[in-house]
Amino acid sequence: MRVDSDVQSYARWTPPNPPNEPAVYGFERTPSQSAAPTAHPQASAEAATREALATRGWRWTPEAEDPNRRPANAWRVQVLASAVAMTRPSWDAMDDPFWPSHRRRPGQLRRSPMLFTEPTPYRRQVTIWVRDSARGDVVFESSATHEGPWNDSPALWRAMVEAALSGFPRPPSGPRRVVVDVPR
Repeated sequence: MRVDSDVQSYARWTPPNPPNEPAVYGFERTPSQSAAPTAHPQASAEAATREALATRGWRWTPEAEDPNRRPANAWRVQVLASAVAMTRPSWDAMDDPFWPSHRRRPGQLRRSPMLFTEPTPYRRQVTIWVRDSARGDVVFESSATHEGPWNDSPALWRAMVEAALSGFPRPPSGPRRVVVDVPR
């Protein structure tokens, strides 16, 4: 399966260089994320981020998530994941001559909803922020957006996180398309 994502990344490391390896980090969560830490897709996106950062020499530690025990050199990583079912046009829209993919020819019968089904398209987005623990400044920000009919799966979230972290810690700035192949 090929997962194509629209990615936007920005980096502003302080000091100007990214941290030397191995970097230590902990996840930072909003109150709603903390209330339901295993909620899917959030849990899948955080697990994928942990795996992806590990391949880049970053090490997760639970102490970095506790403000009272956080090491001075730890980074704070926040992940936001969302999946939204995109609305499909109503069947009445198919009667619209300007609806391009379902134009009817003169005399053609309207398709019955019982006979014509398509998978529901979804819009998924994952955003990753890295903050300097000492100052709280965001030093890295990247988001990946994917639209498609794929079932919600950890493999899909891994591909999107890989796309968002492509080029980490110095990604090209601005928008780009990243394609990640996922073995079936």
